Formats: sequence, structure tokens, C-alpha cells
Amino acid sequence: MIKNISSFAQETFTIILPDGWKLYHGDGTAFAEGETIAANEIVTADLDVEAKWGTSVDDLTNGGSLAEALASNAVYIQLRQNVTLTDRIEVDEGVTLTFDFNGYTVTAGSNKDGFYNNGTLTLLNGKILDNNASYCSVTNKGTLTMTDIVINGGNPLKQTQGTATLTRCALTQTVISFYDCAMYAEGGTISATDSSFSADRYAIGVYNTDLTLKGTISLACGDTTYSNGICIENGDLDLSLVTNDLNGVTMYVAGDDDTPTTVTLPNGYDAKDEYSGDTVDLSGSITSSMIVELVSAS
Repeated sequence: MIKNISSFAQETFTIILPDGWKLYHGDGTAFAEGETIAANEIVTADLDVEAKWGTSVDDLTNGGSLAEALASNAVYIQLRQNVTLTDRIEVDEGVTLTFDFNGYTVTAGSNKDGFYNNGTLTLLNGKILDNNASYCSVTNKGTLTMTDIVINGGNPLKQTQGTATLTRCALTQTVISFYDCAMYAEGGTISATDSSFSADRYAIGVYNTDLTLKGTISLACGDTTYSNGICIENGDLDLSLVTNDLNGVTMYVAGDDDTPTTVTLPNGYDAKDEYSGDTVDLSGSITSSMIVELVSAS
């Protein structure tokens, strides 16, 4: 690696690299063919590889293919180019992995999951493309953190247990699939901040799961006749920290005597039964099913 190659204002020069090397911006993204170095920009010349890996973002001491990075059991992997998977990336129980997309895209293989987490997985700054209707872009059964991640797929995120924390993520169901949700869960806890969810039927569908939404949350459904922004059964839904307008958001809410559902709305909102128009009190334990629409309190 050759670090700290600097350009200066009003200077023009050419950098010729050895075969198999590339020039990278300070943020780790590669220069395009013929791209100009900005004035006073500090850049790095390094091997042209799929991935680099090491103990942290500041200690990426190895470079090669993504397969080599995964086989090394590295705790931090950073992409250096777009990749297409031939098999899912699996994190075993007890294993910790930070996968830094570095602004690049991972495309899931045909009839394959993208990421399958049983351990502790952090996904940073990139995009997952997945055209599989019967598989999931990300499956979580452990501890999952996603920050600045865009997912376009048949089943963008599925959780069966564990904990997921999303920040500035955008999940879009792009293929009609079994779950018909951008985010589907059947256990554990999920927290999402400043994120968007778009799907054919339910933007978010969670069962036996506690869900907290914060900040700016966007919910979109394609089938407006039979869809709801959120479907929650037998869990706790906390919307109290959502800051954007939720007027018109519909929710399917259900619970039973054994596992009632609770819903906490932001200040200034009521829930109205979609059929009768009556105001519904969601502050207690819900042991029946209903479809409600959120409206500004009168």
C-alpha cells in the first residue's frame, strides 16, 4: 500500500500504478477510469482486490477475494468492489463480523439467502440486491446492526429471534414473495431509526416481536386495498419517538389473552377503527384484532 499521495492546487501530474493496483479516495472508494484527483486531496494506491480484511477499519492488513476474507475468519471485512455471491454469507453462533460494504453492492446468488446471522453481525454503508422470492436478503437469529444499508429484494429482512438495530436503512420488497413484507419478524426485538420500508402488502409485519420505531419513518404499501403499513400480533409496538407525520398510516393490530399486544402512539395522535370510524384506545392490553388508521387528535 502507498499512502498519502497528495495533489496540490494548480499542479497537474499523472500517476502510473503497477498492474493489479488501483487508486482510492480517502473514504476507500476507488477512482474511476480517467477520474481526476481533486485539489489538495489525499489518496491511496493499493492492490485491486474484492475485499480487504483485518481487525478493524484501521487495520486492514490483508487483501484478496471475498471468499478468502470469509475463510480467514476476519472480524472486519471491507469491500473494494461490487460482488455477486454464489452462496450465502453465514455468521455462526459466537462469531462477530463487521461487513463494511464501503459504498458497494452485494448481489445475492440465485435461490440463495444473502446474509444469514446466528452470531453478531454489523452491516455498514452499502446495498444488497436480491431477486429471490423464496429466500431472504438478510436473516437474523442473533444480534444484527445495520447502518446506512439499502436492500432491494423479495424478503429484505427476516428475523426469527434475537435483536436487530437499524439506522438510516431503506428496505424495499421488489419481488412478490411469501412474506410480502419489507421487514418480517416472528420473535425477538427490533429497533429502527430514520428508516424506510416499502412492500406489496405490509411495510412491516411482526409477530411475537417487540418493535420500536424512531425518528423519520417511511411506510409504503403497493396494494392499498388490502395492505397496512404495520402488522403487529402478540408484541409491543412503540411509535412514541417517531417525528414525521403518521396521518393515514394503517395498522393491523392483534393480540390474545396469553400474549396481548400494546401500542404506544406519538403525542397528538389517535387511532380510529377503519370500518366504524370510532376512536380506539390502544393504551391498554389488546386481546382482539382490528385495523386502525392513525389520525391527528382532535
